[in-house]
Amino acid sequence: MERFSATVPDRLQQAFDVDRYSHAREEIDQGFRTQERQILASVEYACRERACVLVRSPSGLSVAPVRGGEPLSPEAVSHLQVDEQKRVQADLKFLDDLLDDTMRRLREDERRAQVEIERLERQVADSAVEPLLDELRNAYADQLDVLAYLEEVREDILASVGRFRSSDPAEGDDGGGSLLDIALRKRYCVNLLVDNDELSGAPIVVVDSPSARRVQGTLEYDVHYGVTLTDHTLIKAGALHQANGGYLIVDATALLEDYTVWASLSQALSQELVRVEAPDGQRLVRTLTLDPEPIPLQVKVVLIGLPEAFYTLYDLDEDFGKFFKDQASFHTEVDRTPETERAYGRFILWSGWMKGWRC
Repeated sequence: MERFSATVPDRLQQAFDVDRYSHAREEIDQGFRTQERQILASVEYACRERACVLVRSPSGLSVAPVRGGEPLSPEAVSHLQVDEQKRVQADLKFLDDLLDDTMRRLREDERRAQVEIERLERQVADSAVEPLLDELRNAYADQLDVLAYLEEVREDILASVGRFRSSDPAEGDDGGGSLLDIALRKRYCVNLLVDNDELSGAPIVVVDSPSARRVQGTLEYDVHYGVTLTDHTLIKAGALHQANGGYLIVDATALLEDYTVWASLSQALSQELVRVEAPDGQRLVRTLTLDPEPIPLQVKVVLIGLPEAFYTLYDLDEDFGKFFKDQASFHTEVDRTPETERAYGRFILWSGWMKGWRC
């Protein structure tokens, strides 16, 4: 998808630069302009028959009576003879109604022309991206969710053709007008939160210094021209994401130092969902942010620490006992024998491996 995202803007730009598209677009525009001239010509003819003229101004079209080859102002009309004034006013009302109907018809014709142009652009864009999407469809033909996602990508591209055409592929796109607009070069990139491809068994994650951010993940921000921006590629996984489907080992004493960590962990375990939320500081200064979809959670949590930490957490939260029903205690002293020495050595090696040491 990174290669796809990098290729799509250039491929679309090339598709719209060909003469065939330019000729088809010009044909639609020319057809509307020709029809517009014909319709306005009929209005001008009706104006001449009633000694009036169609006036063009920056504010639009209007009708004015003519005397001596010059348009009359409303004040000049008010100084005409009563019979002449009534006749002029009747003609103006007829022509104004005709002009209103004509302008309404022209707006409808213009909308139809715009629909034809949008349909043409969708066809051109579709023909440009379909070969790229077909490569991905063939590679993941057995992944129904991936195929569904690729179809959503296709529909988004066709609905966003204007953004692709207005951006400079050579310089990239830094996002649109909305704070949540995603830059085109990242719009279809996939954020792989967790990669367990090299694991041969269930993941085991150890958190020595837990924080709400480290446990549940976070949403990061980037500063662009003094404004904080974010997108889906800035969603960062937490320990719960990494341990999902396996085991999470947490220092119980650290939970007491920051009770918000236990609160977030307890919520995730009770709901069996892991949520990523914006940091509190960002929520205070922003009104718009991402709201990532919660991920189903299946994890075994192991707390390690002194017995006092266990009982303190048990007293602080009545739900604590629901999650941690099994308790294992280790003796602080053992007889020194060759067997216990070997066991102690294995324990140190295992602990070092869990912490990423190289022994």
